[in-house]
Amino acid sequence: MNFRLRHVSLAVLVSMSRDLQANYIPGLSRILNVTCIKGMDFSPCHRCLVSSVGVNRIDLVQDSDSFRLYWIQGRYSDMIRSFITSCSGTRMCRISAESTEAYTVDYSTLFVSQRLATKLKLNMFDESIRVFATSMVFEETIVEAHGRTMKLRHPNHEKTSFKRKGGLKIPLLFGGDFTANKNTDLDSLSDQQEKTPFVPIQDSEILNSKSGYMMEAQNGQNIPLSLQCMIIPSFLEDAVCRECLAKYSESLGIRTYLLFYRKLTTSAQLCVFRSIYESSEIIRSCEAAFCSEIKQWSLSDCAKVESVVSKLSSLFDKTNNKHNQKNHDHTRDITDKEPKSLKEIKQVLDLIAYKRMARARARSGASFQQFISVTTLQREAFTCIKISSKHNRNFECMGCILENVLGARVAITLSLNSALILTNPSESTKTFEDCTKTCNVVKNLNHNDCIDYSIQQRVSTELYVKPSKTQRNYENSGYCLISFHAVTRRQHCYKRMREYFSLNSQKPRINILTKTSLLTDTSGLDSDLLSKSIENYRSPRSLKTCIRIQKVPHKLCSEHDAVITAASIQSTETIAIETFNKEQIPVGVWPPQNHITFSTGGHVDVQMSCLWKTLSDSDTKLTPICTSITLVKYKCGKSKQVECVSCLLQHTEVYFAYNDKSSTSGYVWMRQAPSLILKSCIDYKNCLSLSYNAHRTQVKLPDGVRQLTIEDIRS
Repeated sequence: MNFRLRHVSLAVLVSMSRDLQANYIPGLSRILNVTCIKGMDFSPCHRCLVSSVGVNRIDLVQDSDSFRLYWIQGRYSDMIRSFITSCSGTRMCRISAESTEAYTVDYSTLFVSQRLATKLKLNMFDESIRVFATSMVFEETIVEAHGRTMKLRHPNHEKTSFKRKGGLKIPLLFGGDFTANKNTDLDSLSDQQEKTPFVPIQDSEILNSKSGYMMEAQNGQNIPLSLQCMIIPSFLEDAVCRECLAKYSESLGIRTYLLFYRKLTTSAQLCVFRSIYESSEIIRSCEAAFCSEIKQWSLSDCAKVESVVSKLSSLFDKTNNKHNQKNHDHTRDITDKEPKSLKEIKQVLDLIAYKRMARARARSGASFQQFISVTTLQREAFTCIKISSKHNRNFECMGCILENVLGARVAITLSLNSALILTNPSESTKTFEDCTKTCNVVKNLNHNDCIDYSIQQRVSTELYVKPSKTQRNYENSGYCLISFHAVTRRQHCYKRMREYFSLNSQKPRINILTKTSLLTDTSGLDSDLLSKSIENYRSPRSLKTCIRIQKVPHKLCSEHDAVITAASIQSTETIAIETFNKEQIPVGVWPPQNHITFSTGGHVDVQMSCLWKTLSDSDTKLTPICTSITLVKYKCGKSKQVECVSCLLQHTEVYFAYNDKSSTSGYVWMRQAPSLILKSCIDYKNCLSLSYNAHRTQVKLPDGVRQLTIEDIRS
């Protein structure tokens, strides 16, 4: 029995390790230190990080009224530049000027699950016992099978490492004194991106539809590649829009430039990539579920930009020699030598739509004319404006410099407070003396100086990977769907979901979750007919009906039925209930779940609190991976349900929310989080108490499913 359990346990952990490696995008794992404008809360910043930057994981490791420290892990490379453009520039997230080089995570107190309860004020003796007990948990795994419980002892390299180093040090996304040289020169992203894989788009020549670039298929045929230049909104657009475009790229990567016009909220992003598919097909596919609006840019203008930037990016020849060996394996993994068929791409995009469909947003309309018809650059006679701005005012400085310029101009963000603006020599731009309120340095560079300076910089490519086969199985695991809508559009969304998923006389079950969401359960419907109906899954999304649709594990639908049934018969569920309130504050990760459960039917259900996966020899790659979510009930003051759920989703990852009719309670499905973090939500303004049933099954969430944001509960 002992040998059998060890063998199965090893197989499970190996399988999980493969999934984690497959899901891992070689991006950044960093601590982000953010503040917010006085009088505002952090919810817009959290929304921006989840939606616009599109982080894969976000863990809050320190919380106060004046700042938050997020541990964020990227879904793709070049996350820094995405943050600068999407969140910092909109003033949703402000970066503290007082940053250090790294943050030490005391994960023995943050991420280890315990079932100890304590009063609000811990004395020194209790604290010592807690720390000792916490460290011991790393030494064993509890295995339950066939009614027996076993403790498997295993060596733990991390614990001895912690004793030696005193914690895990993770660099800040914007670490160091990045304002120290603000009056002399510009800082760059080069050091911060040192470990970011770099595979440039080949732009030594002008790429266009007639350029002769080819992709070689396995059958030996050469398929022509055309240059694709797509414009998408820069402000509020979800990051999954760029991810969709990248799926049509021959390298699964896109290069993104900022087309700056007046201010950031009226600017756009220009995405450039090579593809074998027609632009009309790409736009039609991505607008269905991922982008509010996409326009094809003038190929002549786009070719000019690529030609100019190819000169600015002559550092590729130098940096590639340095990084080729490091990135060799990565390049082989992410680049498809065999062209992807439209059917394959559609399958991948359907999977992404299930996990993180973008919100439908209002189309920008005529403003796109500023970008489509602009005469961008004179290829042989361009100039650069090198700017360094005051803290957190990069785009205000740009706006001042380009106030009198007609049309948009290409800007390359170099860091939090610096950028290069590409212009024509004859354009009327303002000087530093005109913009001292927002700029620290403004310098015009001629053609050669611009190229020389850019040698120090990088114009990176956003790189993505294909979902693994394990991830694709999620597509066929049944349909439990949450649809989000505006408060006044519930009936419209209800009608749309009912019509869309009805099969002859069979109707889906639809329940109200909150004022802005519905739950659709298609279990019981004919699976063959449903699979045909679901082919156009992404089409129900619209501002007038359902703003966004999110697929969740079907277990959440069945558990919801159980919760509603128990409530209707006034069930007194008290067995194994653990409560988190002002008087009873748990220690460590909450809710605790620190074991592997083996079922007798041959199915292995993995339920562990937090696995620490070392993805490289570097400490910065050691990340917490909590593999399950838990049903947690809450109680709150009257009409405080939104405030309670809003606080929880900002302090951990919440994937499902239900508000009952009493207006004083409900429940969420959430990831585990340190009790030191969650206790910020336990007050009269938010949640009065949290509770969970230790006997209730936890659910393993597929990687990549998007968590809720404030928009989802306040639509």
